[in-house]
Amino acid sequence: MLVFRSLPAIALAIGLSTSAYAATLDIQDINGVWSSATPAPAIDGVGTNSIRWGIPGFVERSGYDFEPADSLSVESDTAFSLGTFNHLNFPIRGEVLLSAMLEVSFRVGGLTSPITSTFSFVHDETFNDLPRCRNGGANGTGVNAQGCADLVTATVNPDRTEDFTIDGVTYSLDVLGFQFEGQTLEEFFTEENSENSAELLAFFTAVDGVDQPGAPIDVPPGPPTDNEPLDPTGETPSGPTVDDPSAPTADAPPVNVVPLPAGGLLLVSALVLLGLRRRKT
Repeated sequence: MLVFRSLPAIALAIGLSTSAYAATLDIQDINGVWSSATPAPAIDGVGTNSIRWGIPGFVERSGYDFEPADSLSVESDTAFSLGTFNHLNFPIRGEVLLSAMLEVSFRVGGLTSPITSTFSFVHDETFNDLPRCRNGGANGTGVNAQGCADLVTATVNPDRTEDFTIDGVTYSLDVLGFQFEGQTLEEFFTEENSENSAELLAFFTAVDGVDQPGAPIDVPPGPPTDNEPLDPTGETPSGPTVDDPSAPTADAPPVNVVPLPAGGLLLVSALVLLGLRRRKT
């Protein structure tokens, strides 16, 4: 059984990103190594992608594996997998794992130095014959059907976001952590005589403000005229807008003045004279 917590902020970061344009990066040479484990003498495989511990009760030992993904090309604002974490839970005796550190590194095409993220794992190798198990459930039911399930807790390092620049474009890359169906792993219960796994996900964004072909460009408003002072709120002054067909534009042709017919001039003169006569009386 997996116990997860939701990450609405990350979902918004991926789904509602405002990057100026879509980009593609090559992710290469993904590697995962268990850099340390406690208690050190009892854990085999430190320095590799697999560690094992305990004396097998039947056939296999318990352990952690990290299977890195192959090189891949990924698009901006799209989560992708760097690899898979596996927990192998089998009945054992002797010393057991308490904690371990996993270092995952990979290269981005165009960069010379790899990017590395570190993950801390805390392990609870439970006794299989307890009446009440670590997850609070009864022995012999649910995830505890074959004895009390073991608990794994994984924590991503807090400095997992990294900015880098390739060909004049700045990117921000975030390693999200071990996830399943869009949620990050917090507690990981594995049934006895079975395996459990989670994907290590990441995503990157092209940072806004980089001038690129096709990128939207913000054009600042021109200076206000004498009759139209700039609104302190930043809103456009009232009046016809550029979408109003009656508004003049810089490229509009000059307006043709149509002369008034002779009959119209006589009518205007008559009205003026009539007004003067009324004023005299």
